[in-house]
Amino acid sequence: MTSKGPRLNGNSEANMTSRGPRLNGNSEVNMTLKGPSLNGNSEANMTSKGPRLNGNSAVNMTSRGPSLNGNSEANMTSKGPTLNGNSEVNMTSRGPTLNGNSEANMTSKGPRLNGNSAVNMTSKGPSQNGNSEANKTSKGPTLNGNSEVNMTSRGPTLNGNSEANMTSKGPRLNGNSAVNMTSKGPSQNGNSEANKTSKGPTLNGNSEVNMTSRGPTLNGNSAVVNSVLSFWLSAFF
Repeated sequence: MTSKGPRLNGNSEANMTSRGPRLNGNSEVNMTLKGPSLNGNSEANMTSKGPRLNGNSAVNMTSRGPSLNGNSEANMTSKGPTLNGNSEVNMTSRGPTLNGNSEANMTSKGPRLNGNSAVNMTSKGPSQNGNSEANKTSKGPTLNGNSEVNMTSRGPTLNGNSEANMTSKGPRLNGNSAVNMTSKGPSQNGNSEANKTSKGPTLNGNSEVNMTSRGPTLNGNSAVVNSVLSFWLSAFF
């Protein structure tokens, strides 16, 4: 008998220590502050984080949650759970993220899909695929980036032309003042064919039926001019 316990065959096979009994020179069933150890590995060691297996923190409990095989596969963070090192189901202030893309992220503008503001809501209205296809502006809606149905102070526009624009002179068609109303009257196809003047109507740019102080003129000639001159000519000839 020794202070450490009995001896057998010169080996400390059954020696008792302050840590527990020893067998075959290995601390196979030694009791430590961390728990029992087996075959020199801390396979079932108890730590402040939880038990350890095969040197990995396979079922270690951390402040973030459990971890498996060194990956934070089920780790709980302030943002939510993570899987395989990706924030696939992470919850952020913007919403959930999937596969590192903000596919369903919620922003102050609305949700995002595939990195595009596909259904983003803006102060101008919704946008699709980066185009302001249904954007609402102070001028009205726009389609496909063209002001096809834009409402302006002049009226609606179609396909970038002021085909039905309303002006102070009247409506416009195809960029021509075809039915424009002026102080002189209506005009057609850029000609003053039916323009009303202080002299009377004009047709095809000629004063064919113009009324003057001398009377009507035809084709630019005074063919039917009534004046004193016609009286004197008839008297002499």
